[in-house]
Amino acid sequence: MGAAMTRRVLLYRNRLAIAAAVFGPIVVAAVLVPFRGTFANTAAALTMVIVIVAVAVIGPRPAGIVASASAALWFDFFLTSPYDRFAISHRPDLETTIAIFVVGVLVTELAARSRQHWQAANNSTAYVGMIHGVAVLASNSAPVTEIIDQTTNSLVQLLSLRACRFDRSLSDPPLAQIQSNGNVELVGLRWPAREIGIPGPEAEIVAKWRGRVVGRFVVTPTPGATVTLEQRIVAVAVVAGFIGSVQNITTLRTQAPKVAAVIDAHAEPGDIIALCPDQLGPATYRAVADPGRSSMPPASARSRTTLGRRGAEARGAARSRRRDGR
Repeated sequence: MGAAMTRRVLLYRNRLAIAAAVFGPIVVAAVLVPFRGTFANTAAALTMVIVIVAVAVIGPRPAGIVASASAALWFDFFLTSPYDRFAISHRPDLETTIAIFVVGVLVTELAARSRQHWQAANNSTAYVGMIHGVAVLASNSAPVTEIIDQTTNSLVQLLSLRACRFDRSLSDPPLAQIQSNGNVELVGLRWPAREIGIPGPEAEIVAKWRGRVVGRFVVTPTPGATVTLEQRIVAVAVVAGFIGSVQNITTLRTQAPKVAAVIDAHAEPGDIIALCPDQLGPATYRAVADPGRSSMPPASARSRTTLGRRGAEARGAARSRRRDGR
């Protein structure tokens, strides 16, 4: 909905800019007609250039070019002698008219390039924010469903989709796929998504973890909505970040039963178990026996014996303090 509203606003603004490009110069030139006997032509030309700049800033490149041509045309008609004719009898007036058009085209090009750079900077910021949002949820150990919702919302916004969902199985036959390099492939052929958009009614981004397919994001594209290569690459990066986050959360959570099993099988009363939060398995094996071996390694055995003895001493000291307190 947000993307559709943005497109409507841009379309309305572009139409308004085209109208201003056609009618703005003629209105300004007509306003200057009463002063053309005392108003210098160079000053009038600068006034027409201001109109071109205004159109070029708010509108697309074609609007600025139309405004440049319109300004030069009506400057000739209203403000150069012979008046009220498309004719120029003085060389300076001809040079001024040509200068209006050339300067207008240059200003239009500069405004268009500046707008492109500004849009690219905003898009880059938004793309980083999407990837960061998934990473923040993963670092906070958010539920997997919440991470999926965040990822699908990012894909909808990024690719101008109508809908998006996560499936754990692939379809048969396969849908059009957005590859890791950003290309869109349909039945083995490259699809021109930049020119005509993602093919429908549905396409997919396959989610892989270490070469193994773990699911896919099924996207429902908006017909005719073009998608740049950069947007498709960022979409693949968002999916990759989602898969990495979910796999890390699953790995950390599934280590807990393994740790409990090792403690139950090999720990004895008096043992002190030291666990490292980000490496549950290795930290446990430093304190208890290795379940994959028939006996504990010498270093681990010494550590275990020391830990058990220190634990017994600590419990004895605590009981002595309680008796003294009585």
